[in-house]
Amino acid sequence: MHSKVIPILAITVFIVAGCLGEHKDGGTVRRTSQSSGYPSATPGCGYAIFDPVPVLNCSSLAVAAPAADFDALPGGYWSGQFVDETQAVQGEMTAMVGEDGRFQLKAYRHNDHDLCTNWEAELAGNMTTVGNSLSGSGRIIAVKPGLVDGTTAADLQIEGVVEERDSLSGTWNASSGDAGCFQLNQYWAADYEAPSALENLVGEWNDHYSDSRIRLTVDVDGSFAGSDQDGCSWTGRFGLIDDRYSLYEFEAELQSCDRAGQYAGLAWHGWGWDPGEFWLTVRAIDGEQALVHSFSNL
Repeated sequence: MHSKVIPILAITVFIVAGCLGEHKDGGTVRRTSQSSGYPSATPGCGYAIFDPVPVLNCSSLAVAAPAADFDALPGGYWSGQFVDETQAVQGEMTAMVGEDGRFQLKAYRHNDHDLCTNWEAELAGNMTTVGNSLSGSGRIIAVKPGLVDGTTAADLQIEGVVEERDSLSGTWNASSGDAGCFQLNQYWAADYEAPSALENLVGEWNDHYSDSRIRLTVDVDGSFAGSDQDGCSWTGRFGLIDDRYSLYEFEAELQSCDRAGQYAGLAWHGWGWDPGEFWLTVRAIDGEQALVHSFSNL
């Protein structure tokens, strides 16, 4: 098993029955896991005791960027904290950010005693940097339960500070009335700073970690096709962003199901838990819905 550390999750005890797919060791899931691309928990969430999430106070968060002679690069895999002050939600955040400013941020809060989430949202869009200052716009998609105005999708604005390859922090607000801040102070260098190539993605990929059980077949040019147990047919493509980093662009069209739509986002490829295993994690939105899935080649 690979010795990668679970980001953010400060877990005192894990006693889990099938909560993370098939990756168990004698009934106990280890604290060693992987970076920001880790699989989502399946409905069998098991039992877990978490250390309290540290309180993130937006009013005391430093968002004034120091002067810089160059525009800082925001790219990386990140993890840290997130707060929706409007809904009084303190939780975790993981992030995929490209060197060109494309971002997919996953915000979530676990239940007190298992690995299921009771609050989850995907924030996606584009950011630009001027010196160490960042600004961006996009959409926030509520996966569960919803936004403060009763909707599940809204326009998003973010402002903040970039410390290149060290941290991202800032404030956010949505047209729904939701607002808060984030602090991404864990940069996962080993997973981000690995070469990307479309040939890494060729083959069969299986989503063991959700009810959808998606199966995708990726071709040498990055195109893919597949299906899931919800009746969706999947077609689309992966593309290179910068071959120095293991981050890919992702586009998918889903048809013949409730999640039908044209999705765009990002994908990560890297080592899994078991010998010979790789993961392929995708995060994308169509403006109203979100795709957040992790695949294994095994």
